[in-house]
This record gives sequence, C-alpha cells and structure tokens, in this order.
Amino acid sequence: MQNLNLYQSETAADAGRPSASLMLLGALLLLALILFDGGWSYWRMGQLQAAAGQAQQAAAQAEGELAQGRQNFREPQPDPRLPGQLAELEAANRQLQQLAEHLQALLRERSAGFRAPLDALAERHVAGLWLSAIRLEQGGSQLLLEGASQSPELLPDYLNSLGRSSAFAGRQFARFDLDRDERGVLHFRLASQAGSEEGTR
Repeated sequence: MQNLNLYQSETAADAGRPSASLMLLGALLLLALILFDGGWSYWRMGQLQAAAGQAQQAAAQAEGELAQGRQNFREPQPDPRLPGQLAELEAANRQLQQLAEHLQALLRERSAGFRAPLDALAERHVAGLWLSAIRLEQGGSQLLLEGASQSPELLPDYLNSLGRSSAFAGRQFARFDLDRDERGVLHFRLASQAGSEEGTR
C-alpha cells in the first residue's frame, strides 16, 4: 500500500499555480496533438476503407465462384473432387466475410473519433485542478491523463465527476500515480481502458 502525504500549506499551493503563458503553451501543444492525431486517423480511415472494399470484392468473387460450383454439381454424375473444392471455397468465403466485417468495425471505430471523451473532459473542468497531457489511443478505448492539483481533495471529486459521464461509463483505471513536487503541488497520472464493469479502481 502506498502512503501519500496530502498536507500542503497555502503558500505552497499558491506557488504551484501555473502562469498564463504556461497554460497557453500547454493548450497549444494539446491542440497540435489533437490535430496530428486527427490527420493520422483520417489517413488510417482511408486505408481501412480501401482494404474493406478489396475484401468485399474478394468475398463477392468467392460467392460467385461458390454459386458457379454449385451449379456445376450434378447428383447423377458427381465429381469426386467437387465436394472438396466446394468446402475450400466455403471456408475461404467465410474468412473473407469475417475480414470484411472486422475492417468495417475498425472503420466505424475510427469514424467515431475522440469528440465524446474530449467534450466530457472539457465539461468537467475543476478550478484548482488542471490537465497537462491527454492521450487517447485505439479509438478512445485507451486513455492517459496527466495533471496537477493545488488541493488533494479535488482529485476524488474530479474522478467521480468523470465516472458520471456517459463517455467514460464502464472505464477501469488500471494505473493511478500520485507525486508531490518541492513546491507542494500534487501531480497525478491516470491510465485506463474501457471495460464491461462500471467504476474505477
């Protein structure tokens, strides 16, 4: 169990307040990160669309070959090789259909973007607590938050507020680090992933 010293004096808390220029720089860095991730997601979405189209074309071609094979099948004079060929075509068609469905699911995930979690974070701003880094991966299922707080009691309220948001419902926090610098400012780091159970840990 990790013991945390959450005591801090008022002068240490005042000294830990970030300057306006530092907050502006942080906002600009966050905006650049969001724009870069959006561009990469758009490029990846194009790749997924192309791959999904190719998979669907291959599946349609396999379906046509399968239908042609069934038409050529004649019970009175069966070809002993035809059942094996049909089984191979059916197996290949199932694999192609699964691949197409998987690519379509990835495409839908990328199309959704990160607007909902970012909106939820913006709506739940707490005075005296600020975020210095936000990282979303795998369509928003992986989340990393880094920030600082002037008062230790603000952090539990902030986490409870996030837990009430639909964008973070069912999310589990697998990592929670706390650290206090020489000025008495409490720094935190939260890493989570979307899960089936509600709440945080």
